[in-house]
Amino acid sequence: YKCFDLISMKTDSINFVLSTTFCKRTLINNIILLYLDADKISTPHVMRDRINYFMIKSLKNSDYCYSLSTYMYHPPKKTDYTRQLVEYLYMEMGELLVNFDSIIKNIKSIYKIRNDESLGSLVTTYEYKMNNSFVYVSNIISLMKLLIDMNDIQILFLKRELIIKFISFIHYMFGKCDKYSEAIKYCNEKYKSENNIFERFDNLYEFGFKMYHTFSKYPIFLDIADKTAFFDKNIMLEKLETCFLNGQVNLVHHDELVVTIDEVHKKIQLALEDKEVPEEFLDPIMSTLIEEPILLPESDIIMDLNVISTHLLTNK
Repeated sequence: YKCFDLISMKTDSINFVLSTTFCKRTLINNIILLYLDADKISTPHVMRDRINYFMIKSLKNSDYCYSLSTYMYHPPKKTDYTRQLVEYLYMEMGELLVNFDSIIKNIKSIYKIRNDESLGSLVTTYEYKMNNSFVYVSNIISLMKLLIDMNDIQILFLKRELIIKFISFIHYMFGKCDKYSEAIKYCNEKYKSENNIFERFDNLYEFGFKMYHTFSKYPIFLDIADKTAFFDKNIMLEKLETCFLNGQVNLVHHDELVVTIDEVHKKIQLALEDKEVPEEFLDPIMSTLIEEPILLPESDIIMDLNVISTHLLTNK
């Protein structure tokens, strides 16, 4: 670990190792094993981030990419290398979720104490943690985008446990970003001169739609997508339009994603219709599923916000 720590600190040392090593298959194997065993050291997040950075630099080398794919299909005896890579990708998604939650948590904290000037040192701490997590997230999504474009490796992403984790994260990420959009907007204005928060989130959205579009080409996608949590059609379409206008999603992919999002929504609606929904979850006026619950004042009646708003407007 100490040796790798020194090597991975500078781009020059990484390039030197990659240019001189002849045992690239062994090197990639050892890097993956380093990642999987990182919990055994005192700073697993830092080590994993260094490994991700090393992998990003490595995968831009065509020889190295070749060694990764060929080694996967021609491993040494008694080495389940495919399983190692799947475990590696699964842990990467875990790290991505942890660091994304850290970003949102610290943005919320900064926003919450924005009017209290006496807590300046606390804001600095939250800012440091936020930026730290953004670095981890940036390296992870950069690596994932490189790997998903490798045909031999792409097939690994279609393991059921992996695709569930990816799709759930994408739905969760869009929902959280929408829920805390005001806090994100505030932090973007506050730190605009240092780093553009919107750009960092736009990179996350681009990553989400890239993965979504790639997965949607496979039959397993629709079998899983409607069973994952946090899906919101309107939020996803809104973010998709933003990415399209920013040039992060091309027209063809945009139109295909619109169709995919609509298909997922329809499957979820059909699944809900096939289930018997308990009466307490149904709106008392329309008998439809309550999506945005609201408690009526001075009563114990819970209704759907959209239903009661429409009812009041049409009965004035």
